[in-house]
Amino acid sequence: MRLASELFLIVALLFIFGCTPQKSREELLEETTLLIQSKKFKTAEILLKEFLVENPDADDLRLVLGNVLNYQGLYQEAEYQYVRVSGKFNDEAFENRIESLYNTSSPDSLISFYKSNRNDLSEGVRISDIAYALTLSRKDKTKSAIKDLSKQITDESSLSNDFALATTTFAKHDDPQKYLEDLRKIADTYGSSRANWLFLETNANLNVAAGNFDAAIDLFSTLLTLRPEHSKTKLSIANAYVLSENWEEADKALDELLAQYPDQPIVNHLKTLSALQKRDLSKAKIHIERALQGGYTSTQNYLIAAEINFNLGNYEQTIEFLERGLQGVKGNSNYHNMLIYARAVTNAEQAVVNDLARDKISSNSQINNIAALLAGLQSSGNTKGIEGIVSAISLEDKVHPAIELEYEVIKLSAGESGNAKDLLDSSTRLMNEYLSGNINFNREQMIVAKSAIIGHLVSKEQFEKAINTIRSWQSVMPSDDTNTLFLSEVYLAAGEYNKSIEALTGYETSAHAYIVKSRAHTQLNNTIVALNTVTEGLEKFPYSLPLLRLYSAYEQELGVNKAGFIKNLYSNSEDRIQEAILLNIYYASHGNLYDAIQTLLSYSGSTENSTIYWYTLAQSYIQNGESELAKAAIDKTKNISIVSFSELKYVLSTYEMLQDNQSLENILRTYIPRFPGNEKLKLRLAEILIQQNKSKDALSVLTTSSESLEYNRIKAKAKMHSGEVAEAGKIYSDNYKAYPSPQTVIDLGQFLVNAGDSRRAQKLIMNFNNTELADANTLLLEGTLMAGEAAIEAYSKTLKLSPNNIVALNNIADELFKLKRYDEALPYAEKASALAPDNAIISKTLSDINAQLAD
Repeated sequence: MRLASELFLIVALLFIFGCTPQKSREELLEETTLLIQSKKFKTAEILLKEFLVENPDADDLRLVLGNVLNYQGLYQEAEYQYVRVSGKFNDEAFENRIESLYNTSSPDSLISFYKSNRNDLSEGVRISDIAYALTLSRKDKTKSAIKDLSKQITDESSLSNDFALATTTFAKHDDPQKYLEDLRKIADTYGSSRANWLFLETNANLNVAAGNFDAAIDLFSTLLTLRPEHSKTKLSIANAYVLSENWEEADKALDELLAQYPDQPIVNHLKTLSALQKRDLSKAKIHIERALQGGYTSTQNYLIAAEINFNLGNYEQTIEFLERGLQGVKGNSNYHNMLIYARAVTNAEQAVVNDLARDKISSNSQINNIAALLAGLQSSGNTKGIEGIVSAISLEDKVHPAIELEYEVIKLSAGESGNAKDLLDSSTRLMNEYLSGNINFNREQMIVAKSAIIGHLVSKEQFEKAINTIRSWQSVMPSDDTNTLFLSEVYLAAGEYNKSIEALTGYETSAHAYIVKSRAHTQLNNTIVALNTVTEGLEKFPYSLPLLRLYSAYEQELGVNKAGFIKNLYSNSEDRIQEAILLNIYYASHGNLYDAIQTLLSYSGSTENSTIYWYTLAQSYIQNGESELAKAAIDKTKNISIVSFSELKYVLSTYEMLQDNQSLENILRTYIPRFPGNEKLKLRLAEILIQQNKSKDALSVLTTSSESLEYNRIKAKAKMHSGEVAEAGKIYSDNYKAYPSPQTVIDLGQFLVNAGDSRRAQKLIMNFNNTELADANTLLLEGTLMAGEAAIEAYSKTLKLSPNNIVALNNIADELFKLKRYDEALPYAEKASALAPDNAIISKTLSDINAQLAD
């Protein structure tokens, strides 16, 4: 009894823990056959794997397991089982292994396996023979395999005559398009094609190549029902959605794949394209870098990565990706110019500077290189570099008019004065050449030339001539919509508002067109229509900041609030940083700072490298009076490597508003070495140090000599504060001699006053004010240095030039008060008080005058 009880207990435990006696090989084979017929592949897979753990030499069941994995599309796992089989393959296993090798892109293994095993199988053309022929023809780039196969096709029930036709076409001709057409015909007419993996895949891929994406997706989906776990088919479906620009379905398919394979390079490449379509650069950056890290290192991907980082202002990474992507690529593409620009921004372009300045300009590529270089230097604030390039470049004689035009644009945009006329002359020459039919130009060059010509005529109020000029362009270029926009702008400037609107109706092809049209409606006092026009413009161009600002201005003017429209317009603000910032700007423009701040705080994307995000958030906090939160927000930029001078200016201006001189000093000391050609940063640091009573440190920053007036002014100020008065005076005097201007004479005059030489200061200022260079500020200074009637005369002259100058108003009232001319003093004091009611000094002046008049 005891033994029986123990035996019962063991059997019970075995049952509880699933350790039931194992099925025999025959029983398992029979059960898995039924499961396969019922398409219960996963259950069959589990049973077979359990059996093979204990019976690893059961080749017949290992072949079945390989087939089961193959039926699910798990080709890599199937191949792992097939390679462990030591015996022969039956017909079914042979066909399935060929399928696995074909889909895992293993041409050498497929060819070797086929040659070793095909003779052991039954005769007759089968799918494996087609897969082998296609693989061999692709690998060896010959037609013999397909030609040989076509000779074997004798039984129409095996393959249709169409296959013979296709293979013969391929064997005889080098026409890939004809071959593709014939293969599609086979896939459609072969008896078992609609349930066969090879023909489904072939037909689907051919439909992708032909641009029939819906048909391709249907075929891939059918294939997926046959091989439900095949990730390549899922990827093919996602790719077809991307190619058809069905981004919603593409994202669903890609996200499903990313959940399983987060680092898969092709999936990440496609996800990059989706993110770019949504203008989500932060997500695009993540996915393109995963694609590259995963081995998808194509030229295209490097250039995509470069462009993403360029638009994010990550110029050092831009350079890295461009150098890889352009390796061995000759020419002068936009990417080459992007590389020049990025190097210029990061001050890594001296060699190119030297090369560009060495030869005279004679080609478009040279002019484009120089334009990119100057744009980069401007972005980094490198004024010295710009001056060096502009002074060094010159044109060859008798160059193409377009090159001449670009040359003048470059010089003018670089700040070289006196070139507006040269640009006008070049523009006129270019348009004359074009209208005479001698030469063609690109759209950008045409716009520059037209803008220069029309801008000149409008500035001279020669509206009729401007209109006739545009009409002449329209007769030659009837489809050029820029002519219509220029015409509308001329009508607007001429006060012909209805004609301005009529000219643009039906031609609203840009955000600027909607702005011009709305302004014309405004001039006609149709503000509601203007608002509707801007609303229509925003629906087409939602990322236009000028349109958004104009929309907000019209709302406030009309006293309406259509925040619902804007919120719907930027409904993806939680995912897209650009929409979050635009929505913030909208709310802030209405004084709704709570929603402005919450919009940014609700953004769920990456902000770690976005200077503009933290700047915008800090500005919103400042407007809301939350200085500590503003400081915490802008401090986040200290962890960002800023390479754009414009972004650095945003950060500096925020710390200035917060009056955080220590942070300003630290940031400037960090970035001055990164922008060695940017004199403005050194000057700003010196000013900050002077404000902190660190004049000696300021002088250590200003160690180099410079002809810059601002540089010498700040240096003189630092010397004054450090006790080097004589040297400061010499600098102020030299500045005035070199650049006689209101600024330099005021600097020198104030220095003389501070040095106790008021008499010399008076003489200096009076002499200057007798010249045509005198302005309100120099006349005001003269007044402060004089007394009585002389002071009153100087202040009177000041007020003629600057009627609302509160200092002059108060001071003339005070001088008249001293002379007991209270009635004359009162109007000046009252006006000053109205302009600055909280000014204590002005309030006292007015009070004293009223007190005397009361007596």
